[in-house]
Formats: sequence, structure tokens, C-alpha cells
Amino acid sequence: MNRHASNFNLSKSQMRQASTLLFALSLSLTAQCSMTPCSAQPGTPATDGAMTGTMTDTMSGTTTDTMSGTTTGTTTGTTTGIATESSRGEGPTMATNGDTSADSSTDIQGGSIKIPYRVPTNTAATAATTNAVKRASGRINTTAETTTLELSTASNSWDLLESKGEKAAYNCEYGDAERLLKEAVEKARNFPAGDLRLAKSSGELGRLLAIRGRFSEAEPLLEEELAVKTVASGAEDEHLIPAMSSMVRFYLLHGTAAKANPLAEKILSFVEGKLNEARNQAKGKVTLQAGQPLQAWAGEASAVMRDPLIEWAIACDEIGNIYASKSSSVDNTTNASKDNAPNYGANSTESSAKDANAENLSLAERLFTAALNVKSTVLGAHHLSLANSYDSLGGLALTRKDYEEAEANLKDALDITERIQPPENYQVYARLDKLGKCLLQENKLAEAEALYLRAQDFWKAAPSKNGNEARAAFALANIYTQEKKYAEAAPLFERALQLAEQNSGPDSVALVPYLDRYAYVLYYLGMREQTDELRARAQAITEGNTSITMSKDPAVGLQQ
Repeated sequence: MNRHASNFNLSKSQMRQASTLLFALSLSLTAQCSMTPCSAQPGTPATDGAMTGTMTDTMSGTTTDTMSGTTTGTTTGTTTGIATESSRGEGPTMATNGDTSADSSTDIQGGSIKIPYRVPTNTAATAATTNAVKRASGRINTTAETTTLELSTASNSWDLLESKGEKAAYNCEYGDAERLLKEAVEKARNFPAGDLRLAKSSGELGRLLAIRGRFSEAEPLLEEELAVKTVASGAEDEHLIPAMSSMVRFYLLHGTAAKANPLAEKILSFVEGKLNEARNQAKGKVTLQAGQPLQAWAGEASAVMRDPLIEWAIACDEIGNIYASKSSSVDNTTNASKDNAPNYGANSTESSAKDANAENLSLAERLFTAALNVKSTVLGAHHLSLANSYDSLGGLALTRKDYEEAEANLKDALDITERIQPPENYQVYARLDKLGKCLLQENKLAEAEALYLRAQDFWKAAPSKNGNEARAAFALANIYTQEKKYAEAAPLFERALQLAEQNSGPDSVALVPYLDRYAYVLYYLGMREQTDELRARAQAITEGNTSITMSKDPAVGLQQ
């Protein structure tokens, strides 16, 4: 009984030592990343208390009790967790996985417990060892779970880099923002294909570089943003229209202009295709007119689809405006080259410019028309947003000198605007003035006169705060002058000059046209002294301004 009791107590002591050893092994493995790297190479004895060799995926907790009370920890290829006892005082043989090593000893509670450890030679070894311990403890069972953990760590790192980069950019710390966002892009490129985090990082970095004027570096990043969004959305191009329009805008203003047109055509192909689909699904015979809501598909769109549809219209309007401005700049460049450049190759250059201008106008018109049809479908025929589209189409027609088409669109724009906005609103007079100038181009003086005469009552309730009241009086006075109604024109010019002085000050260069035209009318009314005073005042304002010169003809006045 005593012998059995003694053996039982000895087994309990051994079990406690075995438990202590396993706990120490776990601690040593956890601390591996913070240890000084071992200088020994695989397959050679380690020094400085570090064990060489790579641990296998499983751990052995085998311990042997000796007469001296020394417990030795070992590592083998299998997990046994068995504590054995020996009355002969023989210790176990150390498994070294193909290399020899020196053990580091640590005294715990008076006993000498040898804890073998080794700093991994690479990240893969560290991961393998750590995962082996976790699998042995039941915390990780599969390789897929390990991969998920690694991706989660990368995600957390990306989140931190992205948020810090965006904050730095917001604070105008562009150097720090660029470094952080570049790191975020590199992290995000390790995510699965179509992960929108890469689109976010690439887009933010691209826009930052564009702000800094480094457009050639920004272009591939913005293209990467669009490519990732394309993969993420699949064939659902309706979600890509805003992103594609932003890319077209960048190409036209800062990037490779030749890439803009194909992408713009893709946008139009989708939007026009949806509109044609709506027409084909309509019941019965349908006659489409400007401003008329469409039926079927788009007209019956659910509330969820309405926002994307409006985004299509906004995108079309935005890049349509850029194409329209491009056509105007081409015209100005062509005119300047006619005046200043030699004639060598002038015909071919002019022809190329005309072709580019025609293409820009065509794309702009299609984009504005698509936006108009989408908005009339979703918002109805009398929404103020439609006035913008009619105004844009009217401006294009004026550029092409298609005055009849321009008049029709500009009348629609003014009609919708006057229904919604009060007469003193700046948009009302702006669109009335545009229509009036179109009528003057068509030599419809009576219609233009009636239009500007109506505008004189717009500011009865309160004076204009942006100078439109002065412009309206000036425009009507010019029509009277063109009709040689000088007596009717003179008081309007005087009133317009007074209003302009109130808005701009008595010495502003903005007064020169008012002084010029007023002097012109007074000259024909025989009021030479007042004419000279007005011309002298205009001359004083224009001194030092080389863009305005005085004509020698007193009946002509100043030319700008």
C-alpha cells in the first residue's frame, strides 16, 4: 500500500511537471516573434541558447522523470501528451527534426525545465509553427481558416492606411496622403478580383495626383478604379454610368483625349438603348415630342430605380457641357490660326479642326438629348431640370447657326423657367436674354423688342442684385437704336448707365459699353457737348487698358 501510494504521489508530481512544461512551451512559442534572431543556419548547431531547425506541425509533450528530478521537453512529429515514469533514471532521446541544437534552460520552482525554442528563419515558418500550436489546441482546424485570418489582418491594415490617407488629404498634407494611399493600393491589390476596396484606394490616390497636377500618373489609377468597379458590377452597366462619365471628363480635360469618345459612345449606347426599349414597349402608336414623358420601362420605373436614372441624366449633361465647350474652343483656335498662321497646310489643319468640331457637337447634342429624355421620363415634362437641357440644346443650335432649332429650344427653356421661378430670379432673365439674342440673329426685331420690353417689369418688387436690370434696359435701348428710334433709346441708356454705376461703381471698366452707346445716341440727337463728356469719361476709364481703344469716328465711339 505504501509502495503504491508512493508511486501514486510520484505520478502526480510528474503530471504537474508535465503540465508546467507544456505551459512553458506555449509561452516560448508565443514569444518567438520578439526573440533575437538565431545566427545558426538550418542543419547546424545553434548557439546562444537558440535551437536550430524548423519545428513540425505537431508538438509532443512527452516527459520522463529521473532520479535527479530533471524534466526534459521534446518535440516530435506527433502529439502524444503522455507522461511516463522511469525508475532507472534514463532520460528520453531528443528529436531535432534533422538538426542538432542546444537547449535553453529555465528554472521554474526550483526545478530545471529545458524549454527548446527557435526564432523562425522566415515568415512562412512562423505561420506554420503558430498554426500548428493552434491546431493542436483546437482553435484552427483548416488551411482555409488560416487564409481567412491572414485576409482579416490585411483588411485591418488596409482600413487604417486608407482612413489615415484620406484624413491627410483632407488636411492638405498631400505628401503623407500620397504615401499612405500608395500603401493602401498595394494592400488592396492582394484582395480578390473585383474587391471595391481597391477601387476606393486607386480612385482616391488618382484624384490626389490629379489635384497635384500629375495627370499622367493619375490616369492609370483612375482607369484601375473603373476596371475594378466593372468587375464588381458585372454586366450591370447602369451602375457604372457615373464612374464612366467621370473618366470621360478626366480624359477630355486632363488625360488622353482619344480615349474619351469610345467611352462616351458606350454611355450613349446604354442610355439610348434603354430609351429605345421604352419606346418599343409602349402600347399603341406613340408620337414622341420634346418634353413628352415616355411610357413603359423608364416611365414606370420603381422608386429604387429613379435615383440611378437621374444619375444617368446628370452624367450625360456633365460630359455634354464639356463637349460643347470643346467645340467652342476649336472654333476659336481655327479663327486665330486664320489670322496669325502662315498658309502652309492651312487647309488640312482647318479641315481637321472642323471635323473635330463637328464630332464634338454631335456627341454633345446626343448627350443633351439623352439627358432630356431621361429627365422627362422620370420627372415629367415641366420640371425645372428640363429647362437646363432645352437651354443647352438651344446653345448648340446657336453654335451651328441653326437659329430656328435654337429658337424652339430656348422658348421651351424660358417657358418652363417662368412657370417655376419668380420673374426677378436670375435664371429667368438669363434665358430671356439668350432667346432675345437668337431672335436678333434672325432679324426678328419686333419679337425681340417685345421680349425685352416685358423684362422691364421683372424688378418692380425689388431691384436686381446682379445687374440684370441694367442689362435689360441696355438691351432694349440697343434694339431701339438699331431701329433708329434714338429718342426712345436715350432715356433707357441713361437709366441703364445709372443702374450699372450702382452695381459696379463710377470708375469700373464695366461702364464703358454703357457710356459708348449712350454717347452714340446723343450724337445723333445733336447733343454734342454731352457726347464729348461721355466719351472723355470713357477714355479716362480705359487708360491703361489695351483691350479697349477709342475710335476716331465720334458716331461710333469706343470699340471693344
